[in-house]
Amino acid sequence: MIKMFSILLFYLIQGSFAELDPKICVQRADSGNCKALMVKYFYNFESNQCEQFTYGGCGGNKNNFDSMEDCSKSCHPSLISPDYIENYKCFQDKKPGICEQNIVRYFFNSTSLTCESFIYGGCGSNENNFESKQQCEQTCSKVVKKERRMAANICTLPKDAGRCKASFEKFYFNTLTNKCESFDYGGCEGNNNNFESMQECQKICE
Repeated sequence: MIKMFSILLFYLIQGSFAELDPKICVQRADSGNCKALMVKYFYNFESNQCEQFTYGGCGGNKNNFDSMEDCSKSCHPSLISPDYIENYKCFQDKKPGICEQNIVRYFFNSTSLTCESFIYGGCGSNENNFESKQQCEQTCSKVVKKERRMAANICTLPKDAGRCKASFEKFYFNTLTNKCESFDYGGCEGNNNNFESMQECQKICE
């Protein structure tokens, strides 16, 4: 009860979390492919705090914030499931690396919840890099079960444009028609039945 109250209090203090995807908080800091020297911040799930890193200016992943405050608002220990930490390697982005070999490897795609092949260059990748599809599936099977349970709940949420007045085309699953449909999102609040593309909505909910 106390833990739940703490989580609710954190939401009230920090504001809206409609856009938060806690999976990004277990991604490793990634400086990207370019050579700029930009000060950014990422959440380190091992130290349970936001830390500074140098970003190259392109590529990388979403665990990348402009300020310590933005990072702290988006990633907080009370909001990150222990399952995400336990299976953190399954949520790293596909990373072919910087070398030029052509090695077939497999990575877990946390959007489609499937293991897919990619060409690994031979160096500079991350832990989401498996020698076989079977090894990938065995490692990330728990993630698939959890994400499917969560998706089932997300897809039953009602369409919610939020309280802001912008107009962004987004997509949601309509439980009356059993189809993904477009809607105008106001830009803040709302809920997680809110997808960037029709394809993403269909993969998760249809």
